[in-house]
Amino acid sequence: MTVSPADASLRSIHIDVTETLATGKWTGIERVVRKLVAALGALEAEGGPQIHPVASIEGRFYRLNAEGLARLGAQRSAAGTGSAGALVQFVGKLLTIVPPVYVVLQAKQKQRKFEPLLRPFLEVAPASFGPHDAILLLDSYWAGVSSIAAAASARRDGAIVVSALYDIIPITHPKSMPSLMTLVFPRHLNRALAISDGVVAISRQSARELRTYLGARLPKLPIHWFHLGNDNAPGPARTHRAGGPFRYAIVGTIEPRKGHDRVLDAFERRWATGSPSKLTIIGKLGWASPDMKARLDNHPERGARLAIVHDASDSDLATILGSTDAVILASQVEGFGLPIIEAFARDIPVIASDIPIFREVGGDAIAYFDVGDASALPAAIAAFEADPDIWRARAAAFTWPDWNTAAGEVLTAIRAIADGEPNPGNA
Repeated sequence: MTVSPADASLRSIHIDVTETLATGKWTGIERVVRKLVAALGALEAEGGPQIHPVASIEGRFYRLNAEGLARLGAQRSAAGTGSAGALVQFVGKLLTIVPPVYVVLQAKQKQRKFEPLLRPFLEVAPASFGPHDAILLLDSYWAGVSSIAAAASARRDGAIVVSALYDIIPITHPKSMPSLMTLVFPRHLNRALAISDGVVAISRQSARELRTYLGARLPKLPIHWFHLGNDNAPGPARTHRAGGPFRYAIVGTIEPRKGHDRVLDAFERRWATGSPSKLTIIGKLGWASPDMKARLDNHPERGARLAIVHDASDSDLATILGSTDAVILASQVEGFGLPIIEAFARDIPVIASDIPIFREVGGDAIAYFDVGDASALPAAIAAFEADPDIWRARAAAFTWPDWNTAAGEVLTAIRAIADGEPNPGNA
């Protein structure tokens, strides 16, 4: 991307990476944060605004030191944040009776846990802000960190604040999320929007849903959107092994809205008729129900036609996908669907639920099925196996912008917000 001279009016963009830096994760939102920080940094080298990753402690942003920048750019395991104990979770549930109290105490507990993890990776003095500076709330600002308070402080000093939006699933589909998330997310989102000069969503669908949610509130809040990028490093074309079984993979955190139970149902129906097809489930256990966990742990096909990989590294994922004939996404609702892009980059066909965001991302390249019809996914798999070359050709022909292009779109949106341009009206 060639950076416009107009970018000179935007001196710097400070990108919130608090959650990513503290946890050390490389999946989901954390992966997006790392990719966009790197891609926006590349645009800085072409004459764009200065890019500074920052993390929040006690309502102030701090720039990353050399160790922090190295941690952000290098793949490492999680920093051992752990999950809350049973007593803490029980107290949390009791506090949901008084939602504002729970939100405040949950945030304080999160910040106490993160501060000692973050300090070694940050500069000693907090960052300073003024006009021509921007704050991009790119990380999980709704997770109880102090990033919203830090952004509000920077805004009082003259910086503009832009909030990233991945989705509003806890609001639109609360039954698909943990109850505590549906309690916390709307409150933190509303806090962020109240101090934001604009929003940049990761899809047109998410932008539209936010505009609908806001209704008459904040009618002048600019809502831009872009699409996440892709590494565009395709592997060799996948071909079905003559005489061997078809191999499928489902990639993503195991949680109710992802439809792992739906996929298992479909394969069990096919296995019962003698199908040799194999399925690999790749993903950490999220808020899967105890019944789902027990179903996976004790499945009679595990180790035969069913494989489950909870802690796949990038190399593990690449190896598995290297022998995969199709990737399946059975989500009832999603914010984007990055596995679609990553599968197509390797020329792997995709079979996915027919939901609006998957249509936005995959277009006609995906083999869709009706998520509400129990017989639809088995039928889609059977149709794929009857003539897989059609879908292999569509996967091979699919193209998608890279992360540098995505970063350019984000930069354009931030510039427009900084220049006070009116709501783009394209949401």
